[in-house]
Amino acid sequence: MKILRSDAGNVDFQAPIELTPEQRNKLISFMSNLFESVTILSVDEFRSERIGDKIFSREWDDPKELALLFKVDEINEDIVRKLGRSWMSVNMRRGFLIPQILSEASKKKVDLLKVDLEEFIRDYLKEHQEEIMKKREAKTSENIKLKKEKEEFNSLMKENFTTLRNMAKMFP
Repeated sequence: MKILRSDAGNVDFQAPIELTPEQRNKLISFMSNLFESVTILSVDEFRSERIGDKIFSREWDDPKELALLFKVDEINEDIVRKLGRSWMSVNMRRGFLIPQILSEASKKKVDLLKVDLEEFIRDYLKEHQEEIMKKREAKTSENIKLKKEKEEFNSLMKENFTTLRNMAKMFP
């Protein structure tokens, strides 16, 4: 069995491996010792891509991972190691997320030092996702309305054109 390691510290197996439940638990425990945030995903089929075949990324949707970005007493390299992400990814997410969360906390008059940060981030992500969905629904609704208005306009124009043509025939 070969274990591949990328320059970003990600690990992958060269080929699928079969594990007993006990071996699986030991592997998960081992990975949890290496990385602070380990996510287990169930898959229906093995992916054929391996590290180096293509660039692949993971979503930033785990509140536990996002809460680690607020550890200002740790340098990026430590956070990178704990998350198993690239330094650029951590830098960019910190630069985007921290001001967003601080703004949200200020707006809600919440002291982030006195609340469960993971829970606050979870609520923020949920509210943010709901806002996105509302905007999408509003835009879809607006597009449907515009399409109906355009169809009505075209219908009226066609009607008026037909009427004008018929009137023109009456006065040669």
